[in-house]
Amino acid sequence: METSKLVNDELKLWHRYLGIVYACWCSFVGVFFSKLLHKLGYTNLHFADIITFIVLPCVIFSIFVPILYKFIKRSEFKSTICLSLIVTILVFLSQFICRFCENKLIYFLGYENLKNLNSEQLMNPSDISPFLKVYSIISILVIGPILEESVYRICLFTTLRSRYSLLSHVITALLFGFQHIAAAVIFLKRYEEFLYIFSYILFSLILTITYEKTKTPIPGIIAHIAINAFFIF
Repeated sequence: METSKLVNDELKLWHRYLGIVYACWCSFVGVFFSKLLHKLGYTNLHFADIITFIVLPCVIFSIFVPILYKFIKRSEFKSTICLSLIVTILVFLSQFICRFCENKLIYFLGYENLKNLNSEQLMNPSDISPFLKVYSIISILVIGPILEESVYRICLFTTLRSRYSLLSHVITALLFGFQHIAAAVIFLKRYEEFLYIFSYILFSLILTITYEKTKTPIPGIIAHIAINAFFIF
């Protein structure tokens, strides 16, 4: 069964476009919006952060959960768990190798003290209220992985895959990768963060290929949760 036909049974057209718009928002539009509000003087209220990281994720999460439930219902439990374990191991191995190569390149280019902002935020939550800390953990372990797999794999990749082949993998991986460095590049002008994009691109490619071959996002979600949990704990 073709991926596009499979998802046509689960998604309405507006679901797809909502996912694509949200992918673009996460990748760069939301950061530009946040930067604009900060320039206008809204530095203490963090309106853009609240919209980008709390309001929109919760709304879109609630929209995609019923769709993911249908994937879970038709999945065979044992095979899904086994496949998820294999994908998770593959993701960890690829990330360790890629990060090792990235660190060697960073050292070679003279950025010895460079740290990936996204990874630092996962490992060292900022000084925020207890409520936001709890929400941040829930978002990193549950909302984030489910949203990203729904948006990038189910919506964006499937829509592109119906018209393109290799290009659909490339675009999905680039947008996914840039999402994880966008704040540092656009907001803080830390252009050296581009050196970290390769591990995110590889991560996306593995999960996209897994989704394309298995016709389910569940193994990708589990692998995504596992890698995020590793950085937190």
